[in-house]
Amino acid sequence: MDYSQYTCICGGRRPLEVWRGPLYKCDPACEFALLVCTECGLGRLWPPLSADERRAVSGRRDDAQLHRPRLGRPRSRLHVRRLSKALLRSLVTSELPPGSSVLDVGCGDGDLAVEVAGAGFQVTGIDLAPAPLEVLARQGVTFQQTSFEGFEPEGGRFDGIIMSHTLEHLPDPGLALRRAKELLAPSGRLFIELPNLDRPRTSVRRLCSVQHLWYFTPESLGHHLRLAGLRPVFERVFRVDCFQTVAAPAGQGAHLPSPDHARAERTAAILRRHRWLYYACLQFLWRKLPHVRRAIYFPFPQVRRPHD
Repeated sequence: MDYSQYTCICGGRRPLEVWRGPLYKCDPACEFALLVCTECGLGRLWPPLSADERRAVSGRRDDAQLHRPRLGRPRSRLHVRRLSKALLRSLVTSELPPGSSVLDVGCGDGDLAVEVAGAGFQVTGIDLAPAPLEVLARQGVTFQQTSFEGFEPEGGRFDGIIMSHTLEHLPDPGLALRRAKELLAPSGRLFIELPNLDRPRTSVRRLCSVQHLWYFTPESLGHHLRLAGLRPVFERVFRVDCFQTVAAPAGQGAHLPSPDHARAERTAAILRRHRWLYYACLQFLWRKLPHVRRAIYFPFPQVRRPHD
């Protein structure tokens, strides 16, 4: 497989191949690779697919549907969604005073935006797909159907910006983080939730998805936050599947992060170990049981505060 055209958003051109094979529910003759940048640790599916190709492979109608994959069993998926968003909402309410202005990027159907607005915040939601405007308006949420790059706020900066499962879908997450820095007030907070490449809950073949353009770990996100002029102030890492990070503007004189060439090797070792345990421990069977997943996956997150 030719990696000569590979370029990470950090500028790195030396990827480490951590997995290769056909994707789940894709043509077995089509082979893909999961690459991890040896400069920043960010993962990327290779070869990259155009929007038309991703829609054809996944069966989605448009770009907005690509951002809303419907995977897993409905009951279990609904529980995970409610719990993770409740924890994210608690971060917003603990970090910001009531009445603060909040922007929800990629708000989807507006569930999280409505909950945050109900806690006494002024919420604006944006998404590529249309949302139920009447419902959001009754709940005090202002909605705009636009991309984050094309969004022009009517007022000033925001006290808080939420990006829940958004960065992995964007062509350039680094640009989005810099845009978030511009829209944040000096004392504002950026709230991010992302799938965790270091804590997969499925096989690597199912983990790699045409819906996701990039694959983050807490370390690689911290690297790109600092490149964008932000600094992590809080981090919650779940036992599997995802993690949540709160970041703040770094201010003047902040040091740029240096490349960590061992980061990609650590991710590769984690995925090799996970692939062995996934089949040896029959995780492909018990992970499908909603009640077992509900009891094990989310109640006991690991919480740590990164060092500045």
